[in-house]
Amino acid sequence: MKRQSFKIVFIAILVLLTNSCKKDSDKLIFTIYNNEQLSSSVLSIATDVDGKIWAGSQGGVSKFDGIKWTNYTKSDGLAGDDVMAIAIDLQGNKWFGTNNGGVSKFNGTTWTTYNTSNGLAGNNIASIAVDTRGNIWVGTFANAITHLSSGVSKFDGIS
Repeated sequence: MKRQSFKIVFIAILVLLTNSCKKDSDKLIFTIYNNEQLSSSVLSIATDVDGKIWAGSQGGVSKFDGIKWTNYTKSDGLAGDDVMAIAIDLQGNKWFGTNNGGVSKFNGTTWTTYNTSNGLAGNNIASIAVDTRGNIWVGTFANAITHLSSGVSKFDGIS
């Protein structure tokens, strides 16, 4: 009899806890940032070591410092305005993969662009990653218009 009472009490406690968790989750509040702050539809997001948020979009890349947004476009030095991928290397450089423009590296001051003329497999960037040795890995996709190939390119971050 005691064992059955324990099971009933245990089940009642579980039900109460489950219901209270549901009520707490209803209280979650999201802060929404949209086209008023950002350039356009967001395609990629990364966070740097200083806690800044970098959001790649169809209108460039936007940096959020916790208070305000700063937008960068092709006219600032970005390789293209459709930023498909973002990675941050071990030195804090930001790498932005664009659709049909190649890759841009931003050190906080200077923009450097890498594309097929530098040996990149293609200018349509799908993904970027940084490995533990500091190599930059870039995944590209084929484009029927430019006929550039797809593949993976590795850059040592120096040369």
